[in-house]
Amino acid sequence: MGTSKLLKYEGWLALTSTIWNTLCYPLPATCIPEETCNKIMGPAIRQALNIMGFCHHFPGALVYAPLKYNGLGIGHINTIQEMKRLQMIISHTMTNTFTGLLYRASLENLIIEAGMGQDVLDMPFQEVECLTTKALIKSTWCDYP
Repeated sequence: MGTSKLLKYEGWLALTSTIWNTLCYPLPATCIPEETCNKIMGPAIRQALNIMGFCHHFPGALVYAPLKYNGLGIGHINTIQEMKRLQMIISHTMTNTFTGLLYRASLENLIIEAGMGQDVLDMPFQEVECLTTKALIKSTWCDYP
């Protein structure tokens, strides 16, 4: 994008249809921290903003705001990561798929490691995090206090 001569609408289209889809595809299987997501997204956002005629210091709240609120409608990949992961956990846990079995096993492992029974997710994350190893369910839980 940095060396191309795109029109303003083509910059937004390139960002939302190509770059973002490439970044978002593997997100349900990852646990990328928000700071790292910002570093990943930064260069693409800056280039797209320049092409679209915005200052690259354009407020992040407007970049990630929906179009109906006069934002640019670009989803933050950390938010997309968590939403897709929760969708996958819900849809697969309720089915008899191998992925569903893995999600249930991850939750059972968290319960066993914490030693607190099935109500472990009702506990404050900060009090339980030191008792368990890093896993998919734990990383999803820590983002929702």
